[in-house]
Amino acid sequence: MSDIFREVDEALKEDRVKAFWKRYGNLLITCALLVVLATAAFVWWRGEQQSARLEAATNLINALGTAQESADGGLAALSDVAESSDDDVAALARLGAASVAMENGDAATALSLLDQVANDSAVDRLLRDAATLRSVYYRLDDGEVETLRGILGNYTGAGSPWRPWALEMEAMLLVRTGNTEQARDILQALAGDEDAPAAVADRAAELAAALDE
Repeated sequence: MSDIFREVDEALKEDRVKAFWKRYGNLLITCALLVVLATAAFVWWRGEQQSARLEAATNLINALGTAQESADGGLAALSDVAESSDDDVAALARLGAASVAMENGDAATALSLLDQVANDSAVDRLLRDAATLRSVYYRLDDGEVETLRGILGNYTGAGSPWRPWALEMEAMLLVRTGNTEQARDILQALAGDEDAPAAVADRAAELAAALDE
C-alpha cells in the first residue's frame, strides 16, 4: 500500500513541476532570443553592405510587428523576408516564423523552419544553436527523451553560452521520465551557479523546491 501512496505523491510532484514549467517556460525562449538578437545586431553591422542589412533588419522588424497582429499575415511577411534576405537575417525571420507557427498550433511547420536554420552551415553558429535548442524545447513533452538529452549534452559543458538553459531543459526531461532526484540535483546546482542568469537560477530554485514538496 505504501508503494501506491509513493507513486501518487511522485505523480503530484511531477504535475506541479509541469504546471510551473508551462507557466514560466517561455522565459527560456525570451532569454535566448535576447542573445540571438544581440548577435544579429552585430552581424548586420559587421558587413560592408550596411544599408542593405539595415533595410533587411527593418523589414524583419515590420514582419514581426505584422505577426503580432495576424498569424497568417506574419508568416507570409516573415517568409518574404527569409526569401529576400542574406543568410543570417533569413535565419532570424525563420526563427520568428517558427514561433508564430507554434503559437498557431502548427508544430510541424515550426519544427521544419527550425531545422532549416539549424542545418544551414552558412548561418551564424549562434543562430543555428538557438534553432536547435528551441526545437528541443518544443519537443520536451513528446520527443524521444534520450535523443533530446543527447542534443542537450552538446550545450551543457563548461564555457557553453547555452549551458544554463540546456541544463534546465535536461532537468525537465528527467522529471518527465520520473528521475526526479537527478532532476532536483541539476536544478539545485543551477540555482547556486553564479554564472547562470538570475532568472534561470531563480526558476531552477523554484522547480527544485516543487520537487521537494
